[in-house]
Amino acid sequence: MYRDDHKEDYRYFFSRKSFSSMIYLIKRKTSPKRQRPYQAITNRMFSTEYPGKAYGLAPVMRDAVSNEKSHHTQTPYNAEVHRKNLSEELLPIFDDHPDIEFTVYLPPYHIYTYCQSEHFKEADALIRQRAEVMKELLKRKNVTLHDFQADRKYVMNHDFFSDVQHFSVVAAREILSDITAGRRRLTGAAERWMKTAHNCAL
Repeated sequence: MYRDDHKEDYRYFFSRKSFSSMIYLIKRKTSPKRQRPYQAITNRMFSTEYPGKAYGLAPVMRDAVSNEKSHHTQTPYNAEVHRKNLSEELLPIFDDHPDIEFTVYLPPYHIYTYCQSEHFKEADALIRQRAEVMKELLKRKNVTLHDFQADRKYVMNHDFFSDVQHFSVVAAREILSDITAGRRRLTGAAERWMKTAHNCAL
C-alpha cells in the first residue's frame, strides 16, 4: 500500500478515515484492554459475529441518511487509479501464483449502495469498472469467480446488513454455502452480460 511510486498515497494518509483510525489505535493503546475473544478467531468472516452489533432496517437507514447528508459515497471511481490498482496490485496476485487455485467473489452491498451510486451519477463508471475486473479475472484459469452484487436474496434483505455495505456473519455463511455449491459462478458466458453492461454504461 505504501510503495514510493504511488503518487496518491499521501491522499490516503491524510484522509479523514486514516486519522480516525489513528485516533482509535491511540485510544486502544492508552485505555485498558477489553476482552475480545472473537478477535482471536482466524476465520472471522465466515464464523464470527461482532457482539452487540445491530442489524436491520434501522441501522441501515441511519447510515443511508448520514451518507446523503455528507454526500459520502461507497462507489468513487478514478479511471487512472483503477487501472493502476488492477494491473499492479490485483492481477499479479493471481499471475505470480499459477499453481494456486483462487476463489474470488464479488460481495453484495445493500440495495441502497447501488441507488446511491445512481443518485451521485457514479453508476455508469461503477459498471464499467466492475465489468473490466470481471473480464480480467475470467481470463485466468486459476480463478473461480462468483458474483453476488445483484443477488436479491442478499441486497434486498435489510436484516443481513449493519449499514449499506457491511453484511452479517449469517449472510457470510449463506454466501459461503452458495460458493461451495457452485451457485452465482461466472463463466465465459458472462462476457455477454459484461459487454451489455459496458455498452449501457457508455
